[in-house]
Amino acid sequence: MAKCDELLKELENNMSEYIKSIGKFQHENHNFALTNHYFSDEYLACEVCGHERIIEVFVITDESGKNLNCGNVCIEKLTNMKIKERYESWQRKKDNITKNCVAINYLTEVLNAIEIDELPIWISRQGVQRLTAMYERMCNGLDPLKTQWRLYYSYKKRLDNEGFGKKT
Repeated sequence: MAKCDELLKELENNMSEYIKSIGKFQHENHNFALTNHYFSDEYLACEVCGHERIIEVFVITDESGKNLNCGNVCIEKLTNMKIKERYESWQRKKDNITKNCVAINYLTEVLNAIEIDELPIWISRQGVQRLTAMYERMCNGLDPLKTQWRLYYSYKKRLDNEGFGKKT
């Protein structure tokens, strides 16, 4: 499994654990739990307060299995937690990992090759530290800095010229 796939799976598992950690909460004398979150292609109405035109939908389920779609304001009132912020952060990380997937997987190969001393070019200790910092930043769902991208492309060009990473 590629590193990028591992990171996305771990992120998904973390969100599942977060959903479970919210636990049960009361609405109209019934126990509910948050069970899903998605963005709708069309406007929906919040089935808790009646607010129309919600796109970001939080699905809550009661003990009998009845589902209600609610908006971000209602889910935060019901749970007394800042759930929307957590989902936004999660989505940002997921988008960044997906967007940087090629670089993440490439740096995984580069750093592994450095570790076993099989990289076809020499990279200074400082260069390795800077590539590692970029890699860790991307693995944490953050975008690399411009200086990190310049360094990455500089080494990638040199490595490509040496045939690194090409399947034979």
